[in-house]
Amino acid sequence: MQVVIFFIPGEVTQCAGGYIFGAWLGLVLSYLGITLGSLTAFALARLFEHRATDWLVDRQTIRQFDRLVYGKSGCWPMFILFVIPGIPKDLLCYIAGLTPMPVGTFLVISIIGRFPGVFLSSFFGDGLAERSWTVVGLSTGITLGLLGFVYLLRAPIKRFRRQYLVF
Repeated sequence: MQVVIFFIPGEVTQCAGGYIFGAWLGLVLSYLGITLGSLTAFALARLFEHRATDWLVDRQTIRQFDRLVYGKSGCWPMFILFVIPGIPKDLLCYIAGLTPMPVGTFLVISIIGRFPGVFLSSFFGDGLAERSWTVVGLSTGITLGLLGFVYLLRAPIKRFRRQYLVF
């Protein structure tokens, strides 16, 4: 439900999964939920077309996104968007549903692209539950390192976002 009603931050539910169920079971359950939610959002966009997204994203953004995903570079830009922290991945599921992208391609991109964030969130939650400050520190450090890397690349990311995306 968190993906379909994406106003709830995913990291919170993923950390809670790790806290309640442990790192590995929390990861599996979060991943199942995220995958089902992503497929649901994708299917809702396919079923209701622009009625599912008009209140979220304007049609010009959808056209730019479609051109970006199906340009010369194939689906790599979509994958990169799923990997970058801070990009609204749940909204991307709806937008992807409006493109001619095959559902299998979307699933592969979503599943692989979301893995680092879900993995770190689950282990962070488990570390909190177990009072394992090494795990909490390590997952926080890796997350901050990834955010630092994205910060260093912020200028090209902003140019990319302004050129192809409006959100």
